[in-house]
Formats: sequence, C-alpha cells, structure tokens
Amino acid sequence: MKSGRIPKRLKRFLSNLGLLDTLTQVLTDPRRTKGRRWSFNYLVELLFTGALVQCPTLTQVERISEQMGLRVPDSTISYTLTRLDPAPLRAVLRKGVRDMLRSKTLRPERLPFGVIAIDGKTSWVGAHAGDVEAQHQDACWNLRWMRAVLTSARSRPCIDQEVIPAKTNEMGHFPAFWKELTRAYHRTDLFRLVTLDAGYSAKQNAKLIDEDGFGYVLRIKGEQPTLLAEMKRILLPRAGQPEAVSPWESVKGKQVQRRLVRRAEIAGFHGWAHSRQAWLVQTVVRHADGRDEVVMERWYLTNLPWNTLSARQILTVVRGHWSIENDCNWGLDVAWEEDTTAWATNASEAVTHQPLRTLSWLRMLAYNVLGWLKRVRLRSRPTWLELRDALRRVLCPVPNALEMELMQLPLG
Repeated sequence: MKSGRIPKRLKRFLSNLGLLDTLTQVLTDPRRTKGRRWSFNYLVELLFTGALVQCPTLTQVERISEQMGLRVPDSTISYTLTRLDPAPLRAVLRKGVRDMLRSKTLRPERLPFGVIAIDGKTSWVGAHAGDVEAQHQDACWNLRWMRAVLTSARSRPCIDQEVIPAKTNEMGHFPAFWKELTRAYHRTDLFRLVTLDAGYSAKQNAKLIDEDGFGYVLRIKGEQPTLLAEMKRILLPRAGQPEAVSPWESVKGKQVQRRLVRRAEIAGFHGWAHSRQAWLVQTVVRHADGRDEVVMERWYLTNLPWNTLSARQILTVVRGHWSIENDCNWGLDVAWEEDTTAWATNASEAVTHQPLRTLSWLRMLAYNVLGWLKRVRLRSRPTWLELRDALRRVLCPVPNALEMELMQLPLG
C-alpha cells in the first residue's frame, strides 16, 4: 500500500532533509514477500518520524501512523524494527554530517578549528541481555556505546558512535573506535582536536592521537598520581594569577566564574613524550558577602603547542567538552528517554536481532536533525520539549471531529 496520504508538509520536510531517501536505499526489507500490506518505504518513514517526534513506545508510533493516514499495528512495526540490519545506519549518520559540513553549518564557534569530545553512553538497561554485546553490571544488562560529538559547532552533532563489545570497556575499545573515526573523516578537516575524560587518559591513547596528527586534551585525575602530583606542583603556585577568566554567570542562583592557569614545564614528563602543556581550570563561586570560593579544580594535559589556542579559547574548549554530556547524552536521556524506553527489547527474539541498535541509530539521526533546527535554523531557540511538541503538531496533525467521524465510518 502506498503512503500517499502522508501530509505534504511531512513529505516536504523529510525530503528536504534527504535522510528518508538514504534510509530507504540502505536498509533492506526483512519481511517475507507474501502478504505485505504496507510499503517498506512507508514503514521506514514511520520509524524515523517516531524517532523524530520522540515517541517513547511503539504504541505511540502506531498512533502517529493514524495521524499520518495509514494505521500500522505496533506488532507490525515491532516485527520490522526487530529484523532490520542496523549496520548501514552508521554510513547514513556520517553522510548527514558531511552534508552539514558542506552546507557550512558546522563551522567552529570562537575557535580556529573543529573540536570533538569522545565519551561512553548507556542506551539500554534491563533484566535481560537485549543484545549480544550487552554487558552484565550491577545485576542489570547494559548496552554501552562510544560516541563522538562535534562540540565546536553550534548544533553539536554526534558524528559517530559504536557499540562497546561486551568483553572490553571504554579504555580498551578506544583504539578501534578512533581508527574508524579518523578513517571516516580524514579528508574533511572536520576536527583537529579531541577532548577526553579521565577514563581515557592513558599514554597509549595519547600517543595514538598524537601520531595521527591530532591534538588531544586529556583530563587527569588520581588514576595518574605521579602526573597529577607534578601538575599540582607547577600549577598551584600560579593559581592566583590566572591567564584568563570567564565572565561571571548565574548558575542555579549563584554567580560562577572559571579561571585558567597553564604551564609548559610538563613537556615530556614521565614518559609522556608528546605532552606540551598542563592546564588547571578552577570553578569559582561568589557568595552573597562578596567572598570568592574555589569549588572545583580540573587538571588537563595536552600536546598542543603553546600558541595554538589563546587562554580564552582554552576555556571554550574545556567547557565545550561537557556538551557531549549536557547536550547529546542529556538530550537523549531526557527528551528520548533513551535508556528507559526501548521500542523493542529483543526479550524473546533471536540473539542475532539488534533492535536496540537500530533504535539508537534512528534516535541519533533524529537528535542531529533537531539539534540543527534548535540551534541553527530556528531563531526562537526552543527547548527540546517545545520543539518536540511543535513538530508533533506540524508533522502529525490531529484530525478534527469531522475527519475522525469519516475515518470511523464503516465500509459498505
């Protein structure tokens, strides 16, 4: 059955994105030829639209299909989703990123080049495995991903993600993920610097990034005691003379400022042959009585030459790293309820089925689209919730009373 009754505005919107054509080209219909009632293209449109308007369940996707004109039972949607091969969707995400790059919407803001942040994220927590690569932890099964987000761009899109195999962790999987990431974008000049949390701070990871010609910024914690002690020795005496300070801003009713101290004496210390700078970023709170208090200190190691970034740009990079948590991962957790609302959990299906991965890719594609709308295309700068509700009204209009009566009229 054709999907000709889909509202023209939906067709036009999705067509302009270019994603639907790509999705229907790369995905293979898993259904048997006999007895097909709905076109595969329509089912793909429905799945992506459900992700785009942040449906938490397939029951709600079924309701959206009624608003689109052709009702599809959630059992049919689940059957299709469960059996789709998610592997081609990685190429779709990358193509979308390259399209945005060509349209010049990924230009770095307040920085001379692109910066990415890499971090881990759980997309499924449940009482059963749900995927062959799910890890058993804290009496639950977790499906974990490694993600890279372009934090220097206004829309902060996810440029790649990959499931972390069950037999390893973020640290162990980083070299393989990094190899795939650089292979995918090595000709684009999309980014030149990568920021990593303390869980990735190892000499072998720093060496890998440096040898590939990229800059790194690694957060250093107690897991590197010798390095951390040296950084404190050379940086703390200068803490009262910061090279740069951020403007005061209101955060949860308090005035907050960030201050930077950096030194080059760390170069080559303790076998970190490629290291060139140590950074200390202090978060300072101003109390009502005018007293300033340092409430947090973060330590960073980098291979960037001294004059690559100004002190103010360094503060931008450091703060930008948290975009992967505060924008991408937070948005998926709150708006899409990623790790608590799976459309199909694979509880009783074949272990080779991967609906959790397919859903994660669809939601990530939707996140990139909505981030582009939210921060680049729309002047009103809506919240995730406001944008979701507006999209539902525009793309999936609720029928009026007469239309509902006609739809319920029995045939014959």
